[in-house]
Amino acid sequence: MEKVLDSFMNEEQNMFTEFFHKKTKNKLVNREDYLQLISEKNKIYEESPSIREFIEDEIPMNFGHEEVEKFYQLISIYEKIHLLELKEAFKLGAKEVYIFFEEQDMLNI
Repeated sequence: MEKVLDSFMNEEQNMFTEFFHKKTKNKLVNREDYLQLISEKNKIYEESPSIREFIEDEIPMNFGHEEVEKFYQLISIYEKIHLLELKEAFKLGAKEVYIFFEEQDMLNI
């Protein structure tokens, strides 16, 4: 029964986003490929704090050639992270379908 209750379809609507991010991050936090991407992102932020300020704090800046290259690397990293998160969302959706079918007693065919 615990599995059935641990569903974001059963969560409050305003908690959906928080629940979703918690579930996907918990799945990704131990994956080597995900951690490597986060490490690469943090390295770029350390090497170019102005890029971090631009992205996270929305402080305008003029990009030089080096910053442009790092910014494109960062966009690529964010796209890879997003793809991993989408895959986890798909898996979570499959789990939710299973939970829904179980709740509806549709698995006893």
